Amino acid sequence: MKSSFSFGIMALLSMLGCGGVGVSSAPTLTGNWVITAEIPNPAVLNASGGITYTTINSWAYFSQSGASVSGIVASNLCSSASATFPVSGTLQNNNLQIYPSGTAEPPLGAFSFLGIVSSDLASLQTGRMSLLRVCELPNYNPYYVPMTGQQIPSVAGNWAGTLTSTSGPSTTISASLIESEPVTPGFPLLSGNVVFSGSPCFSTGAFAGTQFGPNVSGSITTTNGTLVIPQFGGLESSLNSRNQLYVSYSIQGGTCNGDTEQGTLTLQ
Repeated sequence: MKSSFSFGIMALLSMLGCGGVGVSSAPTLTGNWVITAEIPNPAVLNASGGITYTTINSWAYFSQSGASVSGIVASNLCSSASATFPVSGTLQNNNLQIYPSGTAEPPLGAFSFLGIVSSDLASLQTGRMSLLRVCELPNYNPYYVPMTGQQIPSVAGNWAGTLTSTSGPSTTISASLIESEPVTPGFPLLSGNVVFSGSPCFSTGAFAGTQFGPNVSGSITTTNGTLVIPQFGGLESSLNSRNQLYVSYSIQGGTCNGDTEQGTLTLQ
């Protein structure tokens, strides 16, 4: 029995930022990002015969140390599956330069861009984005298109809420998530404990996973089944605001195998 559980975090951009209200620490580029570009689609023309554009979201995790930046970008420009691009670069006077670092997954080439970062280092934009040698297409010409980026809050913290099961009963969940340093290059690792109240399936579980841009993947292991969290798939879940996280999941194994639940968790 396959299952799906997804924490997709598509937040309202005005509500996203580097930290909570009153945080006095210096801003940093370090964190998860969503990067949005409008890619030309010459195969599909509009009513006037002009080229149409497709919105592409890519995800990144950048680590900043002084003027040096490193990290990874994940994108599905070539197929429905996401591939990763290791990157490095510099941040000087709010000018961000990102270049390929290492080798991307075949058949992909490289990912790079030049951008201007906001004073709080929470957003960026470019006059153009260069996606180099993507897909290794014959007679390939790089894309040069405007691009924007927004830093996504970490999901580390304490969450609580009630989820409704398709089989009837409701379950109150309390989850405490901790973020660890990413595997370089990679995305942040998450771990934590989950407590279930009112569930006929289980009372506690251990979470292990990764924050992948605006998404979380991993699993919650219990003594009576596993909640599997794929990188993509399942019902869309979203961070409706910085403090509200809509989630859905299904159960694999145990006496509640195949059951699903949906609801909203609130950051405590």
